Amino acid sequence: MIMRPLRCWRVRRRLQSFLDGEAAPHNVAFIASHLEQCGRCNFEAATLRRLIDRVEQLRVELGPDIAERLGAAVWRLSSYERQWNTPRQIPRNLLP
Repeated sequence: MIMRPLRCWRVRRRLQSFLDGEAAPHNVAFIASHLEQCGRCNFEAATLRRLIDRVEQLRVELGPDIAERLGAAVWRLSSYERQWNTPRQIPRNLLP
């Protein structure tokens, strides 16, 4: 019982690399075994997997240049706010 939190902590630290298929081979078996036994970590893994899948889906839907477009929109918005020295409603022409 005392070991469980430590095991959960170790699994959660390595969960992202496990889901990405990049975990070290000796960690894969440990994590997979733990996820079968621990409902809380299994739920966290499933939630993270759904989030990763949704982000990938949005990346496809919004296009590969979404990061650049969002960065440009943020820069334009911050320039707009600096110009007027106050936050304002975002003009539609400043959005990507």
